[in-house]
Amino acid sequence: MAAESCLSQLPSLVEDPSIEFESSPFFTEQLTAFEVWLDHGSEHKKPPEQLPIVLQVLLSQCHRFRALVLLGRFLDMGPWAVDLALSVGIFPYILKLLPTTTPELRQILVFIWTKLLALDKSCQVDLVKDGGHAYVIRFLDNPEAYPEQRAMAAFVLAVIVDGHRRGQEACIKAGLIHVCLRLLKISNPHDAPTEPLFLQWLSLCLGKVWEDFTEAQLIGLEANAPAIFYPLLSEPQPR
Repeated sequence: MAAESCLSQLPSLVEDPSIEFESSPFFTEQLTAFEVWLDHGSEHKKPPEQLPIVLQVLLSQCHRFRALVLLGRFLDMGPWAVDLALSVGIFPYILKLLPTTTPELRQILVFIWTKLLALDKSCQVDLVKDGGHAYVIRFLDNPEAYPEQRAMAAFVLAVIVDGHRRGQEACIKAGLIHVCLRLLKISNPHDAPTEPLFLQWLSLCLGKVWEDFTEAQLIGLEANAPAIFYPLLSEPQPR
């Protein structure tokens, strides 16, 4: 029906080129229907029929922001929602959005990657292959992002390097060790209070990036990592 409403305009457009083509409201209507489902749906109800269409909408620039926000809401409903999104093929669509530079989109994308990797660690391989680690490192190093958002970025990077040598090598090459150590130094409890969760995932990220990896450990030692970590032992919230 949506296709027919578009095609039915062709005769009049051919006859009079001055007539403007009326865009189909199909995707807008599907997003609205998905939003209604989010307001009333749950794990125990029928899955949203609009989910595969929402993934297609991610490729449309005019609908992308709304689609990502709604998708983030859906994934936040629990592991079952993440599993459903993975089963309908969310991964390649999210990968295609990595080059985006819009701050609002970057925040939502990091949140979505956090949800995906928390359930399916195997995504780390394709994420590194497509350069996603560099995207997340840039977000981690963005002082304008909120600490909890940067904590999610540190979590994503910790999963990327967890037991994955290529991930470790790629993140080292992109400067992850130096970024984390610099942020830990800035977040020194003697300098200023900071988000405990952010400190926690920065530390865990570093632990994973040089786990069983001598080259990475040497880089950390050369960057004076022990001296940077030592003040954290006096943190009021042990981790």
